[in-house]
Formats: sequence, structure tokens, C-alpha cells
Amino acid sequence: MHLQRFSFLLIIFLCSFLVSCSETDNLIDTVNAPTASFTLPFNNCSAPCTVVFTNKSLGVENQYLWYFGDGTTATDFEPTHQYNTPGSYNITLSVTNNLGNSTSTKLLEVN
Repeated sequence: MHLQRFSFLLIIFLCSFLVSCSETDNLIDTVNAPTASFTLPFNNCSAPCTVVFTNKSLGVENQYLWYFGDGTTATDFEPTHQYNTPGSYNITLSVTNNLGNSTSTKLLEVN
């Protein structure tokens, strides 16, 4: 009787340990997955307008792809881009690593 109770408790302990280990592994992957984030120095400007983007993305071993909304792109961490034509530009930062990807988009108005 005591041996059966001990075996039952041991199985429950091992199952709970295995579940908590896999949950911890998932937590570590989530922490290192990329989160795209950036700021603009202003929301509108007059053409020609030079913008220096500030990258605030999180993650490890990230790769960056910026879409400037005018058909051009860059892979720099914090690029500078000039807008020569008035218009509304959706600027998107795409951040990728081996654990996933993330994007962030902001609007810039050029007068």
C-alpha cells in the first residue's frame, strides 16, 4: 500500500516538474523574440525633409528592414532618409530573428 502511494506521488511530482520546465522554455523564447518599435523626431515636415529614425526594438540577433513608404528600403539599425516630395508616408520597420518577426508602422506627413 505504501509503495503504491509513493509511486503515485512520484509520478505527480515528475509530471508537474516537466510541465514547469516546458513553460519556462517557452518564456525564454518569448523574451528573446523580436518586438519592433521606433520613433520619429516629428510627425510632419516640409520637403525636402531628412528624418533620422530611432530604433527601440527588442530581441536578440535581430535583422532590420525599413520600408520608407516611397518605394525605398534600408537594413540599417537606425537609418536616415530624405523625403523630397510632399505626401503621406507609411513607414514600417520589420524586425526578424530565429524566434519570429514583428512589425511597427507610423505615418509621416510631408508638406
